[in-house]
Amino acid sequence: MLVYFIQQRQDLPFPYIFWLFSAFIVSCGTTHLLDVWTLWHPTYWFSGTLKTITAIISLFTAFELRILIPQALVLPSPTELEKTNQELQKQIVERQGIETQLRESEVKFCAAAEAS
Repeated sequence: MLVYFIQQRQDLPFPYIFWLFSAFIVSCGTTHLLDVWTLWHPTYWFSGTLKTITAIISLFTAFELRILIPQALVLPSPTELEKTNQELQKQIVERQGIETQLRESEVKFCAAAEAS
């Protein structure tokens, strides 16, 4: 599901962390599945190798999160973005009103200039 999410949302600010979480989840699930397999087939070396790979992915994910968290905390919250959007909308409405007044005064000025 995370891979699908990453593919559908091209605007993610930190897509690589989703890839790491996807790899971690898949490797954990595979490790559990292989543990059940080793009940009947003693392939402990393969199970150990997969657990090592899972641990490496886990450590790499934790390392990347250590770098990513300060960057993610700087991102504005949805509430802040909504507030900024509302302020910008107010400014747009104000500017449109001023433009309308300027056009009206320009028409009046042109009419006064022609009359004089």
